Amino acid sequence: MGKTHFQILFREVDENLIMEMLQVVQLFHRYVNEEDQDSLLDEVSLDELKEVLSTFQKDKSLGLDGWVVEAFMALFEMIGVDII
Repeated sequence: MGKTHFQILFREVDENLIMEMLQVVQLFHRYVNEEDQDSLLDEVSLDELKEVLSTFQKDKSLGLDGWVVEAFMALFEMIGVDII
């Protein structure tokens, strides 16, 4: 009997597959220089998070939970640290 779609999709990752992935990744140019790359690893501050949330379109959900941006902004003092 042949493999099902999900057996193929969720197969164990073997070394050959990893090598194939690395070869494909090497075909793409880097779009982030090293200095910017380092800054992407910096911890996000509460001020940065609040600023970003304030730029989101109102009445839109940020995820599957259905919470709109206004809820996050209204509760920011209580949940801001947890979001980070």
